Amino acid sequence: MEEFEKLGARIINEDDTMVIYPRKEPVTYQVSSRQDHRIAMGCAIFALGLSSEAEIADAESVSKSFPQFYTYLEQLTV
Repeated sequence: MEEFEKLGARIINEDDTMVIYPRKEPVTYQVSSRQDHRIAMGCAIFALGLSSEAEIADAESVSKSFPQFYTYLEQLTV
């Protein structure tokens, strides 16, 4: 959750539910996947709604579960 909050998300956890709200502006555009493919993919998707590019350290961690992730993501954004 911390990396998403850096990108401007406001996250509320209740029971088995996570609700993610956008905030006004990100604290930073630089985050870390913490070498977790799920965080890398989630931050990349969330970053699509930002006004500037985000930099995700260890973004290649997606290769663990979805090596073509960034190829498909780019096709969706063209």
